[in-house]
Amino acid sequence: MKSNKWTNTFIVIAMLSFVIMIFPITMTSIESSLMDAQVDTATGVVDTVNSGTMTLSQPLYDSSVTYVATVTSSSGTDTPVASTYAASTELLTVTGLTWSGTRTLTTTYTYSLTEDYPGLKDVMEVTPLILWVIIIFGTGAAGIFAVRAKLKG
Repeated sequence: MKSNKWTNTFIVIAMLSFVIMIFPITMTSIESSLMDAQVDTATGVVDTVNSGTMTLSQPLYDSSVTYVATVTSSSGTDTPVASTYAASTELLTVTGLTWSGTRTLTTTYTYSLTEDYPGLKDVMEVTPLILWVIIIFGTGAAGIFAVRAKLKG
């Protein structure tokens, strides 16, 4: 059976269209399987020199305060900001507190879903690169197949 050059071209375009549509979904799925949001509340946080600490129930993602989305305080005069995080004790230091004794702090942060699976995070982070390599070589192979079919026919 002879291969039609338009059929091969259509197949290549259809494959690329499919990959272009699926890739963002794949990236979102990988990201959502790596991390999740957590809300913790600490009551009775005592202000010491404009800061206080709270213990998080889950380890902060990458041990970085950049993954703290929000910090709120029951004291209306506070402007709480996540300052530092000690991974060994899971203590989050919050600054921007005014001297008013005790208060309740609520924080929303991101934690890792892969803590129990060493190495899984690294594999999942390199998955997009692997997908692009497959896409590039697949497209190249499809193009070569189309050219060879055209030369034969």
